[in-house]
Amino acid sequence: MLQIIQVGSSRGTELLDELSEVLPGLYDFDKRMDLECAAAIRSISSYWNILQSDTSIGDATLQFEIICWLNELLIRCSESNIPMACGILIMAFHIESSYLNAAAARLVHDITDIHIHRAASIMNMKSIAA
Repeated sequence: MLQIIQVGSSRGTELLDELSEVLPGLYDFDKRMDLECAAAIRSISSYWNILQSDTSIGDATLQFEIICWLNELLIRCSESNIPMACGILIMAFHIESSYLNAAAARLVHDITDIHIHRAASIMNMKSIAA
């Protein structure tokens, strides 16, 4: 489960290890599952961007609250909707890694950023096809 208490290289390494457990499963998704995962990533990413633009909330407070919320969401959907759970994890890793300076955390942030852009592309293609 995600933690925001630990900082530094050890938490960055833990995030990288946790991400490496999730990524292989993403590549086994069929089109429907891929779309569900992308929708979760895109929705949470949009919400995160809106929250970040609110200057009345401090960064540490915002990060703590969003990680707690994502953990609750993850618990609720992890058994019933694996693609959504994976999307939630991608965003949780992305948000937490953005506040860490370790090399492993920067790598997690870069990898999750790729998945965020991929999700946007999937959602854009879906809206074009509709």
